[in-house]
Amino acid sequence: MKKLGLILIFLIVTILQIPAQDRPKPNKNGGGVCNSSAVYLPAPELSEQLKEKVGKTSVYIRIIIDKEGNVTSAEAVTGNPLLHEEAEKAALKTKFKITTLSGKPVEVRCEIVYNFGSSKNDFFGNKIVEDSTAPIISLGKLNNNAKILPMPQVRQDLISRIDSRFDAYVRVRINLQTGKIVSAIDVSSNKGLFSQRAIEAAKEAMFEPILTEFSTVYGTGILSYKFSDINKETIYNDNPKSFLIIKKEKLLNDATRFIPEVAVPKNTNCAGGDVEVLVLVDIDGKVISAKAVSGNPQLYEYVEEKALEVKFSSISITPPVYAVGKILFRFPLKKCISSVSVDKRVLTISHFPPNTEPIFEPKLKYPEAAGIINVSGKVIVEILVDETGGVEEAKVISGHPLLRAESLQAAKLTKFKPFSLGGIPVKARGILTYNFNPKFTANAFAKTK
Repeated sequence: MKKLGLILIFLIVTILQIPAQDRPKPNKNGGGVCNSSAVYLPAPELSEQLKEKVGKTSVYIRIIIDKEGNVTSAEAVTGNPLLHEEAEKAALKTKFKITTLSGKPVEVRCEIVYNFGSSKNDFFGNKIVEDSTAPIISLGKLNNNAKILPMPQVRQDLISRIDSRFDAYVRVRINLQTGKIVSAIDVSSNKGLFSQRAIEAAKEAMFEPILTEFSTVYGTGILSYKFSDINKETIYNDNPKSFLIIKKEKLLNDATRFIPEVAVPKNTNCAGGDVEVLVLVDIDGKVISAKAVSGNPQLYEYVEEKALEVKFSSISITPPVYAVGKILFRFPLKKCISSVSVDKRVLTISHFPPNTEPIFEPKLKYPEAAGIINVSGKVIVEILVDETGGVEEAKVISGHPLLRAESLQAAKLTKFKPFSLGGIPVKARGILTYNFNPKFTANAFAKTK
């Protein structure tokens, strides 16, 4: 019996020594790993000593996400116990997209996996969510373009571990509207402590914002660090070199090689007239970003899609020159008289009377999830105002997904002076346009149409 007991103890100790990444994956309870659904996924905060001790491993955290996308419960189910507490804290700070079932928000149970020391993540599991629909511009080497360029910091007693013959290279992605880094990936030939510290430094770099007229546009390039840069002070550059030459024009229609024909979409009410779209044109003559700036809001989403089909002649100039200007789309004006239909014995007019303004507008909040990637732009909401002046129905027509929920909620709480036709109370359909800007959230407002 004594011999059998010793064998059992040996087996238990052996199992506990198996690295977490080599153990069987946990039961996902049908929810699975949900990292990709996060709109904000912060990294666990580890001390330098702990980072070196745990090495490369994975931790699974079982979570519950409420109907608003917040994590309300987090429990470590596998991985090194030394990492459990910090991983659970990070999981509770994570934000997710709202999950719906038959149009209604629902609670979700799933798991977050943190890959510590993995090259698949920015650094020790830190994932920064990006706008996957945004255009990306290649920028090349970026050291001379940075307004703020921190240097890699390494403890003196660890510097001897670094091979001084190799430089560290980090590929960064920049939100050009804010100048902030949204992701950083090690592309060095020699992986190790130096490249890890280089990633940490690169993520704190800042660039001069450009193309602020557009929704999100990314730039990607390389930041390089020499061994001699270790523990140097941060570089501050008041006049950084521009990585793009922007040529601004008023109207670009005459310069196009191809411009698609347009027609009023069937699902619009009494839409027509001129619509102007601000476009960004790359060196190949391709429109990579388009934003409607004037005209009927019901046509904005349609013309922005059409603007992306416009072609220009390519430009062979170094450094690359990008053009910014407007494309004018003209739609036939409909002979449209406000239609009247019977709706539950209350008449409905198809659009707001002239100079309609709300008598109450709720304060518009800039969504926290949108702030993570600095989203800006317009959201257009179509509403039906009942005979008392309250909003009976609201539907988002266009706008960034992270801005839609706040706009829809604001629209539903908006109040109008009751409409009437010939002294008879009526319902009215109309458009509310919400403008979001992360720098001026207090100035967000709605325009009626």
